[in-house]
Amino acid sequence: MAEPTIYGIADITRRIASLLRGESDLQNVWIAGEVSQCIQPRSGHLYFTLKDDRAQLSCVMWARTAGHHRWLPEPGDQIQALGKVDVYEVRGQYQFIASRLIPAGRGSLFAQFERLKARFEQEGLFSPDRKRPLPAYPQRIGIVTSPEADALRDVLRTLQHRWPVVEVVLFPSLVQGNEAPPALVRALQTAAAYHASRQPLDAVLLVRGGGSAEDLWAFNDEGVVYAVAHHDVPIVTGVGHETDFALVDFVSDVRASTPTGAAMAVAPDRAELIQALTQVRGRLQRRMEGAANLHRARLEQLAIRLRNAHPMQVLRQRAQDLDYLIARLERAKALAGERRQAELAAVTARLTSLNPFAVLERGYSLVRAANGQIVTQPEQVSYGERLQVQNQGGVFAVTRVEEDMFDAPAGAEGPAQP
Repeated sequence: MAEPTIYGIADITRRIASLLRGESDLQNVWIAGEVSQCIQPRSGHLYFTLKDDRAQLSCVMWARTAGHHRWLPEPGDQIQALGKVDVYEVRGQYQFIASRLIPAGRGSLFAQFERLKARFEQEGLFSPDRKRPLPAYPQRIGIVTSPEADALRDVLRTLQHRWPVVEVVLFPSLVQGNEAPPALVRALQTAAAYHASRQPLDAVLLVRGGGSAEDLWAFNDEGVVYAVAHHDVPIVTGVGHETDFALVDFVSDVRASTPTGAAMAVAPDRAELIQALTQVRGRLQRRMEGAANLHRARLEQLAIRLRNAHPMQVLRQRAQDLDYLIARLERAKALAGERRQAELAAVTARLTSLNPFAVLERGYSLVRAANGQIVTQPEQVSYGERLQVQNQGGVFAVTRVEEDMFDAPAGAEGPAQP
């Protein structure tokens, strides 16, 4: 008898997993059941259990797939799930890996949603190039919704708080039921006509509150989608809650998660605007003060230059210069006079020293012959010639006598008369 093959736990688990993964019918299969024990940790993976009245199955949807899902189930929901059967080898249990989840009983609606979405996307209605910007400070906006809806009150309350100066025009419409799609189309057309013929609208809000997929189905209607896509005014949609998506969200210019979010998208926050304006005013004031101080300094410099260049200032300066030059001239004149006086005194002294009459003051006499020539030698004078003698006291005449006459007795001949 052959020895039995003994498998390790990991080996047998891996073999079971290989068998399951090789079963093509189990790799792309729809299952249906009630959700229980549904959790989604920080990893983003969705772990839940599907059960019916006879069995239960552990399920997981990976975070990347769950993140792209428009709707996720909650405990107690009846759902349909598309996915594959696999084995979690660590625990040795098989599980269902879901790739798509839809509420049970509404599979036809979601299938229709997907078909319409694919068609509109192929037509280019979802292109970002078609999106129009919203005005920064709207003056008039239209609202398409039910007059009795809480969504309208939420929108009006938000607009009053954020931007109370905006004018609101209501275009009432049904937002639920079989009559809602044509009513929504008519309301959108009325808004377009109002914009074209009466008063321009800056934007139109298409809003309604949350509800079931059937309640929101009017916003997936083909006619409504085309009316939004080809509207003359930028459209902001706020349909349902944050997790709800309608086809009008993909073709509108701006999609908001709620009606309140739609009002916030179209209306600026006046408190933030006032704060921003206050900051801008402060910056402008500081810049103006800086510019004023700079120009004031420049003006003071120019005023100083102007005062310095004023004709009277120039005249005063020239007068001062003239006074200075006159003073210099006077000093130069005085110095020149002093120099001339000194020179004159020196010349006078020299002339005085050379003046022959100056020696007369020292007791000398000047003798001239009869012809007026100064006698310097005895030979110039004949005996008996009358001579003119000049000394300090005056002029008198004498007669040359013979030499031996000096030997004559005194008084033999009297003094010459002048």
